[in-house]
Amino acid sequence: MTSPVLAADTWGISGPRFLLYFAVAALVSFFLSGFIRRALYRGSVRPGWEPNAEQLAYFSGGARQAVLAALAGLRADQAVSSVGGRLTVTGRVSPAPSQLTWAVYQAAERGARARGLENDPTLRPALNDLRDVLRSQGWLLSSRQKLMIALVGTLPVIAVVVLGLARIQAGLANHKSVGLLIALTAVVGVVAFILVLGTGDESRAGNRQLEVMRSRYHHLNPGWNPSMATYGATGAALSVGLFGAGALWAADPAFATDVERMYGSTGGSSSSGSSCSSGSSCSSSSSSCGGGSSCGGGGGGCGG
Repeated sequence: MTSPVLAADTWGISGPRFLLYFAVAALVSFFLSGFIRRALYRGSVRPGWEPNAEQLAYFSGGARQAVLAALAGLRADQAVSSVGGRLTVTGRVSPAPSQLTWAVYQAAERGARARGLENDPTLRPALNDLRDVLRSQGWLLSSRQKLMIALVGTLPVIAVVVLGLARIQAGLANHKSVGLLIALTAVVGVVAFILVLGTGDESRAGNRQLEVMRSRYHHLNPGWNPSMATYGATGAALSVGLFGAGALWAADPAFATDVERMYGSTGGSSSSGSSCSSGSSCSSSSSSCGGGSSCGGGGGGCGG
């Protein structure tokens, strides 16, 4: 009785050896993607331009924080109050308010709730204007720049996924076991997916400028308990813009408590660093495929 003839190694590389090569290629691709994305996130801000409180808030925490910065300024001016999370007008808005401040004040006139106010359609034009200005000044990345980061910055990882898929197909055609390779390729694919979806808006240059401004206005840090009676509406809004929604407590604890009840947690800074790189830990478990090759395929080693 004769033994079946074992198929030759796929591509002339044994399964275990290919798994090792594939794991190394995956780690290298993660490093290259991180390097490329970091370079593409660099950006450049226009010199001589400084964002206002609401623009800073939008940059560091998005639409929600920008609305809270406007609310902080209005509250410091005693122009609005909140009862049960519903805004109410208690005074006049300061002359020449910003587009967002005026929109929030009008929302208070309607008795709008603080919760989800950033989703109010009447605020959308003002919020879009904040975004567009930040993009034009280089603080936020344009849609084209984000697409470039998502595609080019993920290309090395995608290439490894394609390699894995090609090997799986060839291994199956060669009657080899590819279970471990499928699992490892899936892990790399998930990393590629996360990198694409995790493309942020902030340029590294914008984040550097944000840190410069935080250092310059460190006295507005809520940890120092600044007196908003001294710094006024501009200081209250700037405190939220630079250091997060938790600065509302420094402006008016009672107001902050009521807004927090409707908004959820407002404590802490919302500063976010751009997702310039992604680290991934991919541990591979060794497979015992010796002797009669429990993985099948006559010593294919689960890697095709």
